[in-house]
Amino acid sequence: QETEMDITVKKIERAKMIKKKKITFKDNRLLISINVVGSTGPIRFIVKADETVKDVINSTLSRYGQQRRLPIFSSHCTSSFLLYCPYAPAQPLNPCSKIGSTGSRNFVMRKDPQAENLEVSADTTRKISGKWRVWLNNSVGLMLPLLKPTSHVFGIRIKRFCVPV
Repeated sequence: QETEMDITVKKIERAKMIKKKKITFKDNRLLISINVVGSTGPIRFIVKADETVKDVINSTLSRYGQQRRLPIFSSHCTSSFLLYCPYAPAQPLNPCSKIGSTGSRNFVMRKDPQAENLEVSADTTRKISGKWRVWLNNSVGLMLPLLKPTSHVFGIRIKRFCVPV
């Protein structure tokens, strides 16, 4: 009892449903794998082919932190990390280049050696200044023992010199 109009409407609706189910990607997506030096196993995720290397480093560090991997890196200093293609490990990728233009899906990420040297020098400066502070506090403490704020010492001295009335 269905009319031809009803049948064509159903066909059109069915064609629309099939068209909706088909997923068309207008932008190319890549599954990339990044090995972080010093960490166990690669980090895998999907990126758009037109994303920059800097964006990929940002998302790698955020995923690295979400997975609570060791060693712990701060995710706010992304400029101190470099991304390398495993086929040309001597030269890092340009942070402004597109990740899809490299032709690779496997990468290696590590800290910039120059940034590591700066961090090491800052740590040694802190250690040296900390040693000087300790030495200065100890030497001043030896010269002026009464200036140390130890209440129990003063309490004992007061009890020694108090005369009961």
